[in-house]
Amino acid sequence: DSHCCCPNTAIMSHSSGIEVSEALKGVMSNAIGSKEVRLIKITIEGESLEHKATVNTLGSWEADMDAAISGNIDGNSGCYLLYRLDSENSNGSEWIFICYVPDKAAVRSKMLYSSTKATLKKEFGSHHIKDELFGTLLSDINLDGYKKHLQSEAAPAPLSMAEVEKAEIKSAEVGVDVGASTKRTLVRGVAFPLSAAAQQQLAALKSGAVTYVQLSIDMKAETVELECADSTDLDGIVSKTPADHPRYHFANYAHSHEGEAQTAIVFIYSCPGYQCKVKERMLYSSCKDGVLEVAESDVGIELAKKLEVGENNEISKEFVHDALHPKKEEAKKQFSRPTRPGAGARRLVR
Repeated sequence: DSHCCCPNTAIMSHSSGIEVSEALKGVMSNAIGSKEVRLIKITIEGESLEHKATVNTLGSWEADMDAAISGNIDGNSGCYLLYRLDSENSNGSEWIFICYVPDKAAVRSKMLYSSTKATLKKEFGSHHIKDELFGTLLSDINLDGYKKHLQSEAAPAPLSMAEVEKAEIKSAEVGVDVGASTKRTLVRGVAFPLSAAAQQQLAALKSGAVTYVQLSIDMKAETVELECADSTDLDGIVSKTPADHPRYHFANYAHSHEGEAQTAIVFIYSCPGYQCKVKERMLYSSCKDGVLEVAESDVGIELAKKLEVGENNEISKEFVHDALHPKKEEAKKQFSRPTRPGAGARRLVR
């Protein structure tokens, strides 16, 4: 059962605040100019990024890859791997940036590795990085996994891929069981029906019986399914959202603005960037308008805002409040608290 079962976790800010240790800076600086280093393993230890291991070059990058990577990961804890290719650009050797976070890793660890990768890439130098890989299994990031990644990246541009995918799905539509409970709920353009449970909980959201509904696409069944429906508030959504798959979120945000109590149902499409497979990212993007049409036209939900995030930890009360009430309108504070001269225009109501 994949329904929301993750424990509530302290919500991270956009950046984790974790810094690169001086020792790791030295290791990376030396490796950039050396052809002797094949791989650098980096882990999050406490509040810093630390050098964990180095693997030296033995043969070609292809010959070295499987042994170097399999010898430096385990099934319980995450890490970053910087893997040197034999190709070069104007800045020197080209590298693969790998973020490995197994499913068994703690929720907080998954969040930390997701929110810290930008810090590490910036310190190492994005101009040295040719490709990025994200994996939960060895098969995602070994030589075979990397070659599959290259094949998917070499596919046609997103728009033409979407057109091809839509045609394939339409041709496979025959045999999909659409009963009375799913009437008029085919997703426009890609013909994925919303399950009865998904429709029922969207109706429950509209009536106020629940305040949060999360939907996902079942790639094999070609349906839009309910992941969970409960009273989770906006700050609790991150802990219930996978780091490597897109999701659709509907949330009823009860808040106060300019002294007035308000509720607003918002839609959030979360797609955590390169961690998602290209086909999955494309399907979620293609299905989005159809899901919204079902929610608004069939269920009758009035959406105050439709939002999209590229990192799960962007989802918060503050983010939604800012979207609903832009900064310039937030000079007035709840409880009629006067604004002192020179104060900033925003301090969001929690």
